[in-house]
Amino acid sequence: MDADAAISNDHRLPPPRSVAHRMMDLWNRLVTYMFQYQDGTCLAALRIAFGFLMLIDTVDERGFCQVDRRWMEPNMCYFPLFDFVRPLPGRWMCVAYASMFAGILGVLTGFHYRTSCVAYAVPYWYILLADKSAWNNHSYLFGLLTLIFSVTDAHHNWSTDKWLQRLPAGATGVVPRWNYLLLRIQFFIMYFVAGLKKLEPDWLSGYSMKSLGYHKVFAPFRYVLPAEFVDWWIVHVTGFLIDLLSGFGLCFQRSRPFTVVVLLAFHTMNSMMFAIGMFPYVCAAMLPVFYDPNSMAEKLSALVTRKKFQPISVQTTKPPSPVKRNMIAAAVCVYAALQMFLPYSHFITQGYNGWRNGLYGYSWDMMVYNVDVVKIQVKVVDHGRREQFFLDPYAWTVNSKWILHGDMIKQFAGCATSNMPDRTNVTIYMDIWASLNGRFYQRLVDPQVDLISAPWSVWSQVDWLMPVVRHLDRWRPWIVFAQDQAEYDLMFFADFPGLKANVYFDGDTNVTLSVIEGVVNVTGVNVVASPAEVQLLSGDAVNVTGEHTVTALGATPSCYVYIKNNAGQVVEDLEPETADRKSARPQCSKACYGFAYELIAHTAKAWFFV
Repeated sequence: MDADAAISNDHRLPPPRSVAHRMMDLWNRLVTYMFQYQDGTCLAALRIAFGFLMLIDTVDERGFCQVDRRWMEPNMCYFPLFDFVRPLPGRWMCVAYASMFAGILGVLTGFHYRTSCVAYAVPYWYILLADKSAWNNHSYLFGLLTLIFSVTDAHHNWSTDKWLQRLPAGATGVVPRWNYLLLRIQFFIMYFVAGLKKLEPDWLSGYSMKSLGYHKVFAPFRYVLPAEFVDWWIVHVTGFLIDLLSGFGLCFQRSRPFTVVVLLAFHTMNSMMFAIGMFPYVCAAMLPVFYDPNSMAEKLSALVTRKKFQPISVQTTKPPSPVKRNMIAAAVCVYAALQMFLPYSHFITQGYNGWRNGLYGYSWDMMVYNVDVVKIQVKVVDHGRREQFFLDPYAWTVNSKWILHGDMIKQFAGCATSNMPDRTNVTIYMDIWASLNGRFYQRLVDPQVDLISAPWSVWSQVDWLMPVVRHLDRWRPWIVFAQDQAEYDLMFFADFPGLKANVYFDGDTNVTLSVIEGVVNVTGVNVVASPAEVQLLSGDAVNVTGEHTVTALGATPSCYVYIKNNAGQVVEDLEPETADRKSARPQCSKACYGFAYELIAHTAKAWFFV
């Protein structure tokens, strides 16, 4: 019995390990995986491609060519994320752009790499934070990539620092795996979250990008398919699947070649359809990051040096200390978690919510929400002088994105007040009409609220922003069909109970106002044999011309349509960009070049006297 017991004791299974021990083993394996060293040639090539594209971006979309128009106008309204972030005075903004240009040139060539990254990243984020009305998804992505490249060892190959032997001791041309992993995580999240955001019913129903199927890019498809089919199935459904599944397709070797081909076609078509700067080119240039670095290094070596590829030995590379490895691995995990959380953090920052949640840029809701603005009216009431007048909403801004967000509307009201220092007792009201994804045109702001004294907080919902009239969405298919098929010009409106809309048609003699749902009161109807005031119910219609007022009655919003027999426009309508603005794009200014010349001249004079 004793011998049998000893034998059984020798073959007993070890006691189960605790959850903490298993988690620690998993973490150690993750850290070991992140610090496996790989050839850094592909990372260097990505750095060069990114630097070249950002050189173009700095001159074009970042505003280097338009620095005087964008930053040097004395009464220009800016929309900083934080009030203390203000543009530099006068032509000193040229210093920020000079730093960006020199920094990204250093990143491109790998010259004083860490310093160049800082010289580019600091003014880039400063300019981004100084005017959030210029935010979009790709400017946010470029800022993130700048931070990622600044912490990697992308300068250990194909760089001036390596040629000048300025690399740290022990640098052998290999980089830890987390250098590649960080870029892969960023692009995976971008594609995947963009796909999740397209689960929005407006996108899946085909209302977000209406009539895009008629674009010349889709001409080959229209030879065999109707444009409506292309618009829904290829633009919306296929676009949703590409975004949702591309990240997964890039992660697996078998699906990677097909996914790359699809994404190259996808980004090429986007570059032809939309004015989105370097975004499609950056996304296409970064695709090699998902391939094996050693195989990419072999191909790049054969392409550039035309020499036989010699793998770099990783045995001589000394890894950092265990504490540093754990800190870096934790930082990568925190960054990934933060990037997954930010697109869904709008329940915290409710002050930035409106018709779409959050500030456009970090949410990856690309092309999901499209707003067509038909009217922007800014009314100023001067109580001291007992007069009122209207402001041009484009007089002090370079774009119209501010009208969609309560925080920027509030900032515009404050800027307009500061631009009228001789008027000390004024109130500002705005009447903005817009359509979200093919819905009725409706008010975006309560026109009865003084925007100077209106409350606003980052953490609270903006009460004076009007909600989207979603209970009328059942009419949207009919609206789209009617606009596509009707021979007349149709304009669909919805308004909230008790609010008045002043409308003036110039030169239209045959305009019909027809009520679709609800009750409206029309005053000032200027038609022979018509009364000065008439109340219309659902299905009723009346001919109108000249100036008149439409008041919504009842307990719920009412909707109606104007039917015009010509293409005449409402005089009060203000297009986001006039024809002059569209046709006459400003040429690249020489403001910064003159500033640089003066700075060099004064420096030379001072040096001469010294």
